[in-house]
Amino acid sequence: MKRLVYLLLFLVLIAGAFFVIDSYVVPLTEKRQQQNGTPTISSQVIEEETEVTSIQVEYPITHNSTVNRILEAFAREQIETFKEWAEDVEPLLEGRAYGLWLQFQTVEGPQNFVSFVFTLSLDTGGAHPNHVIVTKVFDFDTGAELGVSEVFAEEKLEPLSEFAASELITLLGATDSNSQEWIREGSGAESINFEAFSLNKDGVAIYYSPYQVAPYALGAQVVLIPYSLARTAFTESFANTYSL
Repeated sequence: MKRLVYLLLFLVLIAGAFFVIDSYVVPLTEKRQQQNGTPTISSQVIEEETEVTSIQVEYPITHNSTVNRILEAFAREQIETFKEWAEDVEPLLEGRAYGLWLQFQTVEGPQNFVSFVFTLSLDTGGAHPNHVIVTKVFDFDTGAELGVSEVFAEEKLEPLSEFAASELITLLGATDSNSQEWIREGSGAESINFEAFSLNKDGVAIYYSPYQVAPYALGAQVVLIPYSLARTAFTESFANTYSL
Protein backbone atom coordinates (compact mmCIF):
# COMPACT_ATOMS: atom_id res chain seq x y z
CA MET A 1 0.00 0.00 0.00
CA LYS A 2 1.33 3.40 -0.91
CA ARG A 3 2.44 5.90 1.74
CA LEU A 4 -0.23 8.39 0.70
CA VAL A 5 -2.92 5.74 1.07
CA TYR A 6 -1.75 5.03 4.62
CA LEU A 7 -1.99 8.71 5.48
CA LEU A 8 -5.45 9.06 3.97
CA LEU A 9 -6.62 6.02 5.89
CA PHE A 10 -5.23 7.57 9.07
CA LEU A 11 -7.42 10.59 8.51
CA VAL A 12 -10.60 8.56 7.93
CA LEU A 13 -10.47 5.48 10.14
CA ILE A 14 -10.90 5.99 13.88
CA ALA A 15 -10.97 3.92 17.13
CA GLY A 16 -9.13 1.54 19.44
CA ALA A 17 -8.04 -1.18 17.07
CA PHE A 18 -6.74 -3.66 19.66
CA PHE A 19 -10.13 -3.95 21.45
CA VAL A 20 -11.44 -6.81 19.33
CA ILE A 21 -8.28 -8.26 17.83
CA ASP A 22 -6.62 -9.23 21.12
CA SER A 23 -8.34 -12.64 21.10
CA TYR A 24 -6.72 -13.46 17.75
CA VAL A 25 -3.12 -12.59 18.56
CA VAL A 26 -0.52 -14.24 20.74
CA PRO A 27 0.04 -12.26 23.97
CA LEU A 28 3.58 -10.98 24.38
CA THR A 29 5.79 -10.48 27.40
CA GLU A 30 7.16 -7.03 28.25
CA LYS A 31 10.15 -7.80 26.03
CA ARG A 32 7.79 -9.05 23.30
CA GLN A 33 9.27 -12.53 23.06
CA GLN A 34 7.51 -15.56 21.64
CA GLN A 35 7.53 -18.83 23.52
CA ASN A 36 7.06 -22.53 22.69
CA GLY A 37 9.61 -22.77 19.91
CA THR A 38 8.31 -20.00 17.68
CA PRO A 39 10.72 -17.29 16.47
CA THR A 40 11.92 -14.96 19.20
CA ILE A 41 10.54 -11.47 18.66
CA SER A 42 12.01 -8.39 20.28
CA SER A 43 11.28 -4.80 19.36
CA GLN A 44 12.95 -1.56 18.35
CA VAL A 45 11.43 1.77 19.40
CA ILE A 46 12.05 5.08 17.66
CA GLU A 47 11.03 8.15 19.66
CA GLU A 48 11.26 11.74 18.50
CA GLU A 49 9.84 14.85 20.16
CA THR A 50 9.65 18.40 18.82
CA GLU A 51 7.47 21.36 19.71
CA VAL A 52 5.12 20.36 16.89
CA THR A 53 5.28 16.56 16.67
CA SER A 54 5.55 13.49 18.88
CA ILE A 55 6.63 10.17 17.38
CA GLN A 56 6.75 6.73 19.00
CA VAL A 57 7.20 3.91 16.53
CA GLU A 58 7.75 0.31 17.58
CA TYR A 59 8.53 -2.48 15.15
CA PRO A 60 9.63 -6.12 15.50
CA ILE A 61 13.17 -7.46 15.47
CA THR A 62 13.48 -11.13 14.53
CA HIS A 63 16.23 -13.65 13.81
CA ASN A 64 15.59 -13.25 10.07
CA SER A 65 17.57 -10.39 8.51
CA THR A 66 15.36 -10.25 5.40
CA VAL A 67 12.22 -9.86 7.51
CA ASN A 68 13.96 -7.23 9.64
CA ARG A 69 14.82 -5.10 6.61
CA ILE A 70 11.22 -5.13 5.42
CA LEU A 71 9.82 -4.26 8.84
CA GLU A 72 12.31 -1.46 9.49
CA ALA A 73 11.65 0.03 6.06
CA PHE A 74 7.90 -0.06 6.75
CA ALA A 75 8.32 1.67 10.12
CA ARG A 76 10.63 4.37 8.80
CA GLU A 77 8.32 5.00 5.86
CA GLN A 78 5.52 5.88 8.29
CA ILE A 79 7.82 8.35 10.06
CA GLU A 80 8.91 9.98 6.82
CA THR A 81 5.33 10.32 5.57
CA PHE A 82 4.18 11.82 8.87
CA LYS A 83 7.02 14.34 8.93
CA GLU A 84 6.28 15.41 5.36
CA TRP A 85 2.63 15.92 6.29
CA ALA A 86 3.51 17.84 9.47
CA GLU A 87 5.60 20.35 7.53
CA ASP A 88 2.44 21.93 6.13
CA VAL A 89 0.25 22.17 9.24
CA GLU A 90 -0.19 24.90 11.81
CA PRO A 91 1.11 24.14 15.36
CA LEU A 92 -1.48 23.03 17.88
CA LEU A 93 -2.17 24.80 21.16
CA GLU A 94 0.73 24.99 23.60
CA GLY A 95 1.29 21.69 25.36
CA ARG A 96 -0.08 19.53 22.54
CA ALA A 97 1.72 18.07 19.55
CA TYR A 98 0.66 16.15 16.47
CA GLY A 99 1.34 12.50 17.13
CA LEU A 100 2.34 9.34 15.30
CA TRP A 101 2.35 5.95 17.00
CA LEU A 102 3.02 2.50 15.63
CA GLN A 103 2.43 -0.61 17.75
CA PHE A 104 2.38 -4.28 16.87
CA GLN A 105 1.18 -7.63 18.07
CA THR A 106 2.28 -11.03 16.83
CA VAL A 107 0.28 -13.94 15.44
CA GLU A 108 1.71 -17.44 15.49
CA GLY A 109 0.60 -19.39 12.42
CA PRO A 110 0.90 -22.91 11.06
CA GLN A 111 4.17 -24.25 9.70
CA ASN A 112 6.62 -21.35 10.06
CA PHE A 113 4.28 -18.43 9.33
CA VAL A 114 4.42 -15.38 11.56
CA SER A 115 2.14 -12.38 11.10
CA PHE A 116 2.53 -8.93 12.62
CA VAL A 117 -0.62 -6.91 13.26
CA PHE A 118 0.19 -3.20 13.37
CA THR A 119 -1.96 -0.37 14.58
CA LEU A 120 -0.97 2.92 12.97
CA SER A 121 -2.25 5.89 14.96
CA LEU A 122 -2.20 9.55 14.06
CA ASP A 123 -3.23 12.55 16.14
CA THR A 124 -4.12 15.36 13.76
CA GLY A 125 -5.60 17.67 16.38
CA GLY A 126 -9.07 16.17 16.63
CA ALA A 127 -10.89 14.81 19.66
CA HIS A 128 -9.00 11.52 19.47
CA PRO A 129 -6.31 9.84 17.34
CA ASN A 130 -7.13 8.04 14.10
CA HIS A 131 -6.23 4.37 13.68
CA VAL A 132 -5.82 1.84 10.90
CA ILE A 133 -4.78 -1.81 10.98
CA VAL A 134 -1.98 -2.99 8.71
CA THR A 135 -0.57 -6.52 8.69
CA LYS A 136 2.72 -8.01 7.58
CA VAL A 137 2.77 -11.77 6.96
CA PHE A 138 5.97 -13.77 6.52
CA ASP A 139 7.16 -17.26 5.74
CA PHE A 140 10.07 -17.47 8.15
CA ASP A 141 11.57 -20.42 6.27
CA THR A 142 12.31 -18.18 3.29
CA GLY A 143 11.87 -14.65 4.64
CA ALA A 144 9.23 -14.01 1.97
CA GLU A 145 6.48 -11.49 2.68
CA LEU A 146 3.01 -12.64 1.64
CA GLY A 147 0.53 -9.95 0.64
CA VAL A 148 -3.11 -10.36 -0.23
CA SER A 149 -2.36 -10.84 -3.94
CA GLU A 150 0.04 -13.71 -3.17
CA VAL A 151 -2.48 -15.51 -0.96
CA PHE A 152 -5.95 -14.79 -2.39
CA ALA A 153 -7.33 -14.78 -5.92
CA GLU A 154 -9.81 -11.90 -6.02
CA GLU A 155 -12.20 -13.71 -8.35
CA LYS A 156 -12.58 -16.45 -5.70
CA LEU A 157 -13.34 -14.20 -2.71
CA GLU A 158 -17.13 -14.16 -2.85
CA PRO A 159 -17.71 -17.17 -0.51
CA LEU A 160 -15.24 -15.71 2.01
CA SER A 161 -16.94 -12.33 1.80
CA GLU A 162 -20.37 -13.88 2.43
CA PHE A 163 -19.00 -15.81 5.42
CA ALA A 164 -17.36 -12.71 6.89
CA ALA A 165 -20.46 -10.57 6.42
CA SER A 166 -22.64 -13.17 8.13
CA GLU A 167 -20.22 -13.44 11.04
CA LEU A 168 -20.04 -9.66 11.43
CA ILE A 169 -23.80 -9.21 11.28
CA THR A 170 -24.15 -11.72 14.10
CA LEU A 171 -21.21 -10.35 16.11
CA LEU A 172 -22.41 -6.76 15.86
CA GLY A 173 -26.10 -7.53 16.26
CA ALA A 174 -26.81 -5.67 13.02
CA THR A 175 -30.54 -6.03 12.53
CA ASP A 176 -31.32 -2.97 10.39
CA SER A 177 -30.71 -2.82 6.65
CA ASN A 178 -28.34 0.17 6.81
CA SER A 179 -25.99 -1.56 9.25
CA GLN A 180 -26.05 -4.76 7.22
CA GLU A 181 -25.29 -2.89 4.02
CA TRP A 182 -22.37 -1.15 5.73
CA ILE A 183 -21.00 -4.55 6.73
CA ARG A 184 -21.50 -6.10 3.31
CA GLU A 185 -19.78 -3.22 1.58
CA GLY A 186 -16.80 -3.16 3.94
CA SER A 187 -16.33 -6.92 3.75
CA GLY A 188 -17.11 -7.22 0.03
CA ALA A 189 -15.31 -9.56 -2.36
CA GLU A 190 -12.50 -7.16 -3.27
CA SER A 191 -8.85 -7.64 -2.42
CA ILE A 192 -8.68 -4.27 -0.65
CA ASN A 193 -11.12 -5.58 1.99
CA PHE A 194 -8.83 -8.56 2.67
CA GLU A 195 -5.51 -6.68 2.78
CA ALA A 196 -5.30 -6.79 6.59
CA PHE A 197 -5.03 -10.50 7.31
CA SER A 198 -3.00 -12.94 9.36
CA LEU A 199 -2.37 -16.65 8.98
CA ASN A 200 -3.47 -18.14 12.30
CA LYS A 201 -3.27 -21.70 13.56
CA ASP A 202 -6.94 -22.40 12.80
CA GLY A 203 -7.65 -20.13 9.86
CA VAL A 204 -7.13 -16.77 8.21
CA ALA A 205 -8.05 -13.75 10.34
CA ILE A 206 -9.38 -10.74 8.41
CA TYR A 207 -9.09 -7.39 10.22
CA TYR A 208 -11.42 -4.46 9.64
CA SER A 209 -10.28 -1.01 10.72
CA PRO A 210 -12.73 1.28 12.51
CA TYR A 211 -15.46 2.56 10.19
CA GLN A 212 -14.83 -0.15 7.61
CA VAL A 213 -17.78 -2.28 8.69
CA ALA A 214 -19.20 -0.47 11.73
CA PRO A 215 -19.33 2.89 13.53
CA TYR A 216 -16.43 4.31 15.53
CA ALA A 217 -18.02 3.36 18.84
CA LEU A 218 -17.81 -0.35 17.94
CA GLY A 219 -14.08 -0.18 17.17
CA ALA A 220 -12.11 -2.56 14.98
CA GLN A 221 -13.46 -5.98 14.05
CA VAL A 222 -11.96 -9.33 13.07
CA VAL A 223 -13.34 -12.50 11.51
CA LEU A 224 -11.55 -15.85 11.57
CA ILE A 225 -12.18 -17.80 8.36
CA PRO A 226 -11.41 -21.52 8.79
CA TYR A 227 -8.87 -22.98 6.41
CA SER A 228 -11.50 -25.37 5.04
CA LEU A 229 -13.15 -22.31 3.47
CA ALA A 230 -10.18 -19.96 3.11
CA ARG A 231 -8.22 -22.40 0.94
CA THR A 232 -10.95 -22.30 -1.73
CA ALA A 233 -9.83 -18.72 -2.48
CA PHE A 234 -6.07 -19.30 -2.40
CA THR A 235 -4.06 -18.50 -5.50
CA GLU A 236 -2.79 -21.51 -7.39
CA SER A 237 0.79 -20.60 -6.50
CA PHE A 238 0.09 -20.30 -2.78
CA ALA A 239 -1.98 -23.49 -2.70
CA ASN A 240 0.76 -25.43 -4.50
CA THR A 241 3.48 -24.12 -2.21
CA TYR A 242 1.78 -24.47 1.16
CA SER A 243 -0.52 -27.15 2.56
CA LEU A 244 -3.00 -25.34 4.80
